[in-house]
Amino acid sequence: MKKKILCPLLVIMMCTSLTACGGGDSNTTPSNTEAPAATTAPDSSEGSTDEQMEELTKAYNQVADIYNDVVTKYEENGWAADEELTATLQIVDATMTPVGQFLAGDTSALDGADLSALTSSILEYQTSLEEISEKVSVPYEDSAE
Repeated sequence: MKKKILCPLLVIMMCTSLTACGGGDSNTTPSNTEAPAATTAPDSSEGSTDEQMEELTKAYNQVADIYNDVVTKYEENGWAADEELTATLQIVDATMTPVGQFLAGDTSALDGADLSALTSSILEYQTSLEEISEKVSVPYEDSAE
């Protein structure tokens, strides 16, 4: 069971380390990621194509709902006490938040980022988040092995 969680976690960490360098606040808990109100991607930035923007938007919208559901269950069921899970969700949040800001129109949120790599990273989060969703759907105390 640990290998099933550890492998996606390592993939997430490796992808995020390539895309999420920079400053930001040091939240100790992840936050819900609000999907952008607009359903269309912002104007293309330097080096990106309309197709890459559309793929990023689609991937983000597909994963944001799952992520928000996981964070809600995480908070409601007391999973903040699980440091490993908190770290995993912070990694996902470090990618989802700037992508959400970018898609909402703040093109500076992803200055110079590889949109194809971000799209791939976000889609890889989906499987991990679905597994985590099952885990956090029960109270933290009840899940101890």
